[in-house]
Amino acid sequence: MILKDIELNKPFYYLTVPGLILGISSFVMDTFFVQDFTMGKNLYFGPTMLMILFIIVGSFMALTGILLHSISAILEDVNTV
Repeated sequence: MILKDIELNKPFYYLTVPGLILGISSFVMDTFFVQDFTMGKNLYFGPTMLMILFIIVGSFMALTGILLHSISAILEDVNTV
């Protein structure tokens, strides 16, 4: 029931908004990493991989939420006709 609610009723709120939050947080982390790199400091492996993971997962969630929102809108139009 929860997956059906996520998939058909509110995919934009359950997937796109958290995906955008992850994406924005990864870009904020990226600015700190670029600043540290230009200052000559070392980049640590763990936070760098976490930033890359946030970018990948956030963009996947955002695009999936947008696609499911579009598909659910199309299905609602088909069912009303």
